[in-house]
Amino acid sequence: MAFRRRFRWLWEREAPPAPVRTLAVMGLAGGLSCLFAAIFPANPAAPVQLLRAFGLVALVGAGFIWLLGERMPLWGLQASMAGGTLGTSLLISQSATGLGMVVTACGYLWICVYAAFFFSRREARAQMALIAASFGLALLLSDNWVPVDAWIFMTASLLLASETIGRQSALLHREAHTDSLLRFTFREPTDIGRVEILAGRYDADKARALFTRPRIIELTASGVMPRYSAISA
Repeated sequence: MAFRRRFRWLWEREAPPAPVRTLAVMGLAGGLSCLFAAIFPANPAAPVQLLRAFGLVALVGAGFIWLLGERMPLWGLQASMAGGTLGTSLLISQSATGLGMVVTACGYLWICVYAAFFFSRREARAQMALIAASFGLALLLSDNWVPVDAWIFMTASLLLASETIGRQSALLHREAHTDSLLRFTFREPTDIGRVEILAGRYDADKARALFTRPRIIELTASGVMPRYSAISA
């Protein structure tokens, strides 16, 4: 009965925030992929034990991240991405074939996309630097010879994808938090002064004049909309 209540609570609880939910799904997919590769190895020399260990760790980690939900700190997300990068590099260094190395390196792409979308530009670039360094080291430690062109091509492709997604994500974020009529950017409250708008429609000129004052202002008009915190752009 206790297990049933627990399962029902897990099923009905509010879904975690998008970064946490996405990370948990990535861990689930990665863990299942590792276990599948361990159960059905493509080569007799494949690192089965390592794949099995990584698969179990990824699955347990995904469940733990999901349970933490919104309590998951930002540094936890960053550490998880860094751990995924190092784990992927270790698997590449132990891969039995060049094909296995290429397939495993696809994991870098998802890490790159995640970091570019959910992290700041500086944090995403730090993740990219870790990918480039650990991938190069993995190729050097591997028994399979891989031309340096492969490292250059993979690193350049990931860097281009990261910068493109990061720029677009930042642009969309600014557009989503900017009132196109008043040209005000909606952010968290700051010491500059906080303005809360409760309106569906309002006098733009009056609002523009009032928003310059460093105090809390409430404008109420017809209609109801969510409360936002805003500062003059």
